[in-house]
Amino acid sequence: RWSQAIMPGNPLHGKLTNKGQGHGQGHGQGNRTNGGLDAGPSVVTMGDSTTLFGSSMMDDTIPNSGRRSAPADLQGGGGLGGFGSMHDSTGRRTSAPIYTPLMKAAAAGDEETVLSILEDKSLDLFVADEKGRTALDWARIARKDEVATILQECMGDEIDARRFKLEAKRRRDELQSMVTRNTRARRALIQSVDDRRPESVAELLRVTREVKEGVGALTRSSFNHAIKAVLRRSERSGEEGQFWLDMETDTGGTALILACSVGDLPLIKLLLSPEHEIRLDHETQRGHTALTWSCVCGHVDAVTLLLDAGSNLRRPTQYESRTALHHAAFHQHAPVVQVLLDRAMSLALHEKYQAETGIAHMTAKEKEFHERNWLKVYENFVRTCDRFNQTALQVAEDQVGNDEVVALFTAAESRIHNREWQLEQLDALGKRTECAQGCGYATRADKIEFHE
Repeated sequence: RWSQAIMPGNPLHGKLTNKGQGHGQGHGQGNRTNGGLDAGPSVVTMGDSTTLFGSSMMDDTIPNSGRRSAPADLQGGGGLGGFGSMHDSTGRRTSAPIYTPLMKAAAAGDEETVLSILEDKSLDLFVADEKGRTALDWARIARKDEVATILQECMGDEIDARRFKLEAKRRRDELQSMVTRNTRARRALIQSVDDRRPESVAELLRVTREVKEGVGALTRSSFNHAIKAVLRRSERSGEEGQFWLDMETDTGGTALILACSVGDLPLIKLLLSPEHEIRLDHETQRGHTALTWSCVCGHVDAVTLLLDAGSNLRRPTQYESRTALHHAAFHQHAPVVQVLLDRAMSLALHEKYQAETGIAHMTAKEKEFHERNWLKVYENFVRTCDRFNQTALQVAEDQVGNDEVVALFTAAESRIHNREWQLEQLDALGKRTECAQGCGYATRADKIEFHE
């Protein structure tokens, strides 16, 4: 603690004289001028003599050149814990020394009085006289070690408390700056999306990753932490509590949809970075997600990136109940349709693999069900109907010159029919059949021929 550093390094070196006497040739006049019972905070009796702790002796005991001050953030008369200064009612500095009751009790070594004074929580322990001496200094000058220890501990605790308050204030200011930074980024993003400038969005992503004015990178996790500490609960549901990448313009545009509409793959990759935690399946007021809008625009690579990032392939939109497959078929994007069908088949094969290998930890009945109906994932995806009760194939057939897309759906339907035929054959082979010789024995149709 810095308070340990202000203990005078030199012992008392002037001869302590009786009341009314000087301290030597150099200090006699000073004591005659400033001496007496009112010269210091206390009068201490040592044996038969009475010793004054006057200002002249203090000049010799605590030289200003040897004093270390408090840390800069704890100084200042009007700030947190600064040294007290003496001023009159007009604000001018007074020359007469002012000694507080704590200084007098400390110089006298009165522990009971010191403890009683310290019970006042509003007490400023760092108030000093005209020479910058605190109560702790007076206790050390008078060699009252017990009182000095008490004051040192109290001042150390006070310094720790003030530093904690300063650190808490600094941290809150940082969190407030994070919220302010998010507000500026949100406004800039809306303007960039309205102007259809993906390069401006990329620049915003670069800037928000940097440490600016002592504030760290603007990520979703750091922003959520900031709004919990700064904003009231009612304010978190408004625009102030909305992460800047989640902002949607009046026309239903977002940063991710803008990148998907122009097929800007580097920007899409930046937006899909884990630290942004962007909402992949968020549906805008126009009734589109990033995946469905990529299918509308026909950007195959954008569709692949979104699917690899975890976008929901089978999720229908709320407005039209159309999946990404419906939109790709309607806008005649055969390559996109092929990517979606292949991804649906991959999901079906993955489910079949889990059932066969036991990775999914299923019961025997569940395992049998999934082994039999593994293609249902693919079938349900292809045959999902929209709000107008149309499948993606029917939507494709309604468009003129959409033969390539229709051919893809025809192949998908053929695959589904083949699996249905296989299941019919399996059911026929497993059907219970009686012995043709009339003996009454019955078993599966595929095993009855081995009956003797």
